[in-house]
Amino acid sequence: DGDGAKLRLAKIRNKTTLPRGIVQLNLLFGANVIGDNTYRPKDSIVLTLGVDGDERFGIRDHFPYAVGNTAMVVGGQHSGRVARIIEVIPVQGSVPNRVSLEDLATKEIFETIEPYIFMVGKEEPALEIWGITV
Repeated sequence: DGDGAKLRLAKIRNKTTLPRGIVQLNLLFGANVIGDNTYRPKDSIVLTLGVDGDERFGIRDHFPYAVGNTAMVVGGQHSGRVARIIEVIPVQGSVPNRVSLEDLATKEIFETIEPYIFMVGKEEPALEIWGITV
């Protein structure tokens, strides 16, 4: 519908603290929004894309990067799969951490690397709720 076009799912790349303690969220697609310390890198947020004042880049929802939450794999051989995070496996050195997931459709358990994870919901995927198509 028309409202879905006014929303964007965005992954938080990192955070910056501005003067006076203001927290800026730096997003993967290049935009920056003002947030607070409840948001963490690797989380996803639903943004409004309006053109006026408070509606421009307003945060409508938040999907934390956490065990038990729902993610979409956006790279590698499992690209396009929507799954629940079972475990985050720390890897020493400069190699990315691994993530163990359970596919929501097939219940198959598989692993991928952390950079390929894009949060799309909490216990259930929220893409349809927000009218966001993949």
